[in-house]
Amino acid sequence: KNTGVTGTYQELALSYLVPSGFEIINERLTGNATLPQAEYVDIRDDRFYVYFSLEQGQSKTFKFRSNAAFRGEYLLPAINCSAMYDNSIQAILPGGITRIE
Repeated sequence: KNTGVTGTYQELALSYLVPSGFEIINERLTGNATLPQAEYVDIRDDRFYVYFSLEQGQSKTFKFRSNAAFRGEYLLPAINCSAMYDNSIQAILPGGITRIE
């Protein structure tokens, strides 16, 4: 959510690293449209990069799908979103531990 008072946040980059026990489901390969609110999406083997802009007061939610591939306890890395060319704009959702049973 853009809670600032300076207008639209341009060129935001959200990076989401998937824990090693999970397998990303790449919706582009299944023919389903993915993340219509994003300007560009880059899906790698172990992470998502989502690029978008956010108007003042606006919020966007991005949902990713993955399979639980291996049992165990895994570190869930922090989720980071920041403006690519303005270091004063950033948000971080702390990581934690996730378990696959």
